[in-house]
Amino acid sequence: MKKFFLGLFIVNALTNVAFAETIQPIQNVSKIVNLQNILTKQELDDVSSIDDVEGHKSYSLKYLLKVLKERQKNELVQKINSAVQAQRDTAFNNDNQSKPTILVEGDSWLANYGFSLDGGKDNTNSNDFVDLYDQMISKFKIKSLASPHESLAQIVSQKDYMKTLKEMSDNGNKPQIFIISAGLDDIVGEDFGQYAYEYDKTPIDSFKDVTYLLPSFYTKLEEMKKQYLTLISDIRSMEEYKDLPIIINSYDYGMYPLLQDDEWVAKPLLKKGYVDPVKQRFAYIEFNEMFNISLYDFFDKAKHKYVYHLNARGSVPRNSWQDSIHPSAIGYQSLKPKLEIVLQQAQEKK
Repeated sequence: MKKFFLGLFIVNALTNVAFAETIQPIQNVSKIVNLQNILTKQELDDVSSIDDVEGHKSYSLKYLLKVLKERQKNELVQKINSAVQAQRDTAFNNDNQSKPTILVEGDSWLANYGFSLDGGKDNTNSNDFVDLYDQMISKFKIKSLASPHESLAQIVSQKDYMKTLKEMSDNGNKPQIFIISAGLDDIVGEDFGQYAYEYDKTPIDSFKDVTYLLPSFYTKLEEMKKQYLTLISDIRSMEEYKDLPIIINSYDYGMYPLLQDDEWVAKPLLKKGYVDPVKQRFAYIEFNEMFNISLYDFFDKAKHKYVYHLNARGSVPRNSWQDSIHPSAIGYQSLKPKLEIVLQQAQEKK
């Protein structure tokens, strides 16, 4: 099911690109993927011929959802993922400029394969910023292992970062910084509802007035904390990387109000009786805050040297979200100042 939701995410991305404020033919707007290799000629003609009328974004989304349902959903997703990853691999291999090298691993905040997105109330056709990767590429040479919907559990289990770190060292491309963005996909989605109390049974908590998330959520956080510790220990076990700066990304508070048809947060909470958008937001904020707090030990220099926190909370403007949990193009751009500060600290090992 998660692959299906990723498919919907990709479709939403395609929609917002194709029908930005100034309508352009869909085959001409993406710098990342040639959509002529993904959609059929008839599909491209149909999308390109839709008139620019009020409500065109909603109409175009319905059309692309119809296309998606008529075809193999996973095939479309895989084509897009493979095309973007290949493009980023090529960019890394062909980058001969004298720039610091970064290895990135993680989820859609580093691999937002939805192209350039302008959700919420953004009014721009910019195709320059699509995720955190794109905020760094002008100043850094980036090897990316990131993939949409990749969980922390998957990353630590597969350990692709260990193999890649060794290969990069052997090839003379030893990275100066490692960036990880993971944890969101371990919680949100279909599973998010299982961590929330039934709406009418949320207990009073003396510290937070009300808690919306069950003890099982906090057990999950402890599990994720151990996974992060495993990742850090893995990297530190390699002599050449015992002092490698590691940046851990956190997440911002998301769109408000949440999109009620999103599969990540709102729908799972609706099943638990959370019809009030304010309460839905409180539940998501609780996740975000507790996730960040659970990582604080890693940023204690006395315990872990050269581990840095990209604290995204409060960075993305309210109207700069592509969907409930992913920033839009302008939203990712708004994270750039914080990202640059943390990158500088990591480079200087402060």
